[in-house]
Amino acid sequence: GFDPTLGAGGTAETYTPADLQENPTLAELTRAGLAVLERRGEGFWLLIEAGDVDWANHDNNLDNSVGAVLSGDAAFREVAAWAESRGCWEQTVVIVTADHGHLLEITRPEAIAAAGARARGGAAGRERPLPVGRAARLSTSRGDRP
Repeated sequence: GFDPTLGAGGTAETYTPADLQENPTLAELTRAGLAVLERRGEGFWLLIEAGDVDWANHDNNLDNSVGAVLSGDAAFREVAAWAESRGCWEQTVVIVTADHGHLLEITRPEAIAAAGARARGGAAGRERPLPVGRAARLSTSRGDRP
């Protein structure tokens, strides 16, 4: 299962304001891809991949794993909104798949809560949830809702 203490004390991913401004979200990339391909006036296919869920799971990185899932969900909602607004569901195929699966099993949830309290300088028992993943940090920095 997921051990929230594995790798504790290691370096965390950090993003400067410039990083957050420079790098689009997966939902923004999806919207842009649909706009460009739609201008061609013919059928098209578009591959959208929230690939960092795989890297996050291999690194036992819960926040990026969940963040990548939220990022993929936001991208899917962009596709659905695009198809809905054009009334083209009859001509649209959406396939959602994974190259392999991961089972997320949190075996020590109390360690996550305690880590959250420590990260915020608080005491155990007064924990607040940690923000979730890169995708959530990117989207909330721009006012989007994942």
